[in-house]
Amino acid sequence: MKLLLTLITLSLLCLNGKAQKPVEDKISKKTLKSISLLTEYLTLGMSDKHEKVEAIYTWITENIEYDYALIEGDDYFTGIDPTKVLKSKKAICSGYVELMKAMLDHAGIVSETINGYTRDVSWSPGQLVMVESHAWIGYKIKEQWYLADPTWDAGYIGRIPTHSKPYKAKEYKEKVFKSTSQEEKVLTKRAAKEEKRKKAYDSKPKYSKKIGFVRQPTYEYFNLHTDTFLLTHLPINPIWQMRSNIISIEEFSTTEDSIILHLSNNKGLNIDYLSEIENYQSKDYLHQLLINGEDGFDYNQYNPSVKAMNYYNFMALISNKNVQKLARGSIYEITPAKYEYLRGINDTVIKYGKLYKTFEKGVYKENRTYDKSNYKATTFNDKNISKNVLKMNKENEKLIAKIHKNFDVIESNLMRIVTDRENYEMKFPGVVNYERPADLDTLLLGVWKDSILLERQILQDLYDKYDTLRSYSSINDLLSNIQNINYLFQKNAEFIQFNSYSNNEIIDHVDSLLYFYAAHSNQLYKDSIPLEIMGKDVMNSLKNGKNYMRGAKADLRILLNEGKITSITPYETYMLREYMLLLNLAEEANLASGFFNEEVDGILKNHSVLNSFEKQMEDQTKLKEDKNAYVIERTETEHRRSEKLIERIQTDAGKWKETYKKPKG
Repeated sequence: MKLLLTLITLSLLCLNGKAQKPVEDKISKKTLKSISLLTEYLTLGMSDKHEKVEAIYTWITENIEYDYALIEGDDYFTGIDPTKVLKSKKAICSGYVELMKAMLDHAGIVSETINGYTRDVSWSPGQLVMVESHAWIGYKIKEQWYLADPTWDAGYIGRIPTHSKPYKAKEYKEKVFKSTSQEEKVLTKRAAKEEKRKKAYDSKPKYSKKIGFVRQPTYEYFNLHTDTFLLTHLPINPIWQMRSNIISIEEFSTTEDSIILHLSNNKGLNIDYLSEIENYQSKDYLHQLLINGEDGFDYNQYNPSVKAMNYYNFMALISNKNVQKLARGSIYEITPAKYEYLRGINDTVIKYGKLYKTFEKGVYKENRTYDKSNYKATTFNDKNISKNVLKMNKENEKLIAKIHKNFDVIESNLMRIVTDRENYEMKFPGVVNYERPADLDTLLLGVWKDSILLERQILQDLYDKYDTLRSYSSINDLLSNIQNINYLFQKNAEFIQFNSYSNNEIIDHVDSLLYFYAAHSNQLYKDSIPLEIMGKDVMNSLKNGKNYMRGAKADLRILLNEGKITSITPYETYMLREYMLLLNLAEEANLASGFFNEEVDGILKNHSVLNSFEKQMEDQTKLKEDKNAYVIERTETEHRRSEKLIERIQTDAGKWKETYKKPKG
């Protein structure tokens, strides 16, 4: 009879890290099958315990494959034998840590396996119903405890990459060419072949449709500060938080920022965790199970399965000789004198097994609700993102069309300016080298002189304004947004390949950034950049200037008729000279607009990456649909497995009740 030791519903994620090839360095087959021999081989010549731990950790994460087939089945998981893990090189999280503990034991390093909750299952902030779904390890060196998670650092579950290795250009043997022309011909041919190979490599999808374990060893969860570990890993037994002030299950269920705040406040329940750990280690493995069940339920009374499973595991290990070897050497001699005690343990299994059944139904219902609501929210978000992303292409085209229209307007403006200048220079040849006569009384020009001077200042301010706007142009923000959107699409495509709940939070965050950058880009297209590409009011200054000249001329004629001046020409020439300065400034402004429009036009037309956004959005939406279908199936599988487990608990508890019933008399 196979007995259950732990129920694992692992959802695995490793977002960062560089894939490495597993290296066995020609280790003999005999060594690879022996925990003691392999440990000695890996730590040979090492005196520092930290170095030994890292060597063992590295080998495990690089060589043990996550047993994806095991979590795909409906059957509950059986007890973990580290020797079998080493031989098969496959494990779930408990297998990783049991193997590591066995190797650390042989290396003389104190360690303990830790079971607990993680924030990468079907979870959202504020949700208190969590299943203890993961296992990691703590080890002690010189009175200091450290934490590590070899499962999460081994890789992730998701779509299998199509490229197992990065692209590598083909290498050719050195060759002596008969002539320069032959060398050029051969090198050109090779370059063409290489380009074709690279293109074929790049065009191939990065991920296949097959789901499984993807090896990607890292040190992301190795030797982290205990508080950092608590952001994602919460032990069922609070002593393994390794804090004087423990955080509660309610605090763990909040956002990451809130957890950090709780950790910094140091206001939780005060415990002497070092003494508690010392007491825990003084017990054998069997009684550690009871401690975990008792203390784990006291810590999190939302989850009766903690007590049900740990008490059940105790009963299972002592009641079946076939699996007692998995009790890490703990021996429990059963005698009639202990029947009453064992009946009490079994009654606890029955009581909390029933509560576990109700709890599991609630978890299943909540998971299904989460699956549906999460997918609904994702679909809604994708529609908004898609709407804004697709709009970017249209706005880009509109802006290009507006720029081309500006080219015509600017050209027309410049022709008007040139014609104006030529006409006035022909009519008043002296205006080109005009110098104001010393006896010219400009006060006679009244408000017209001040108005045209003010108009030139207005135009200068306008010119400076556009110059400043263009120096810090919104086109730079737009280009940055486009690059960010492209990058986010690429990263999201990678994140969505992880077919678990584990990275929903980061995918949601990326989606929010995609929406922001796309919406902001459309705002830049529509409102900001159009203000920079053309100063429509530039030519208004010339119109006003002409009006001021006409007004001045009319007043000068009156003064001439009244005999107050002898000629209007000197005054008219003065006003014309002021207008010509205005004309020159308008020309500069139009030329500057033309140069800027050409620059923006070139940038917008050459940004072909915009054309890829629609396809990337379609791909992302399809990947999310596939992922949603996958997680829904995972929810159903885990529910079926849990139902079988609960049924086994009830069946076994019934047998034990009969076995350890009170003797007659």
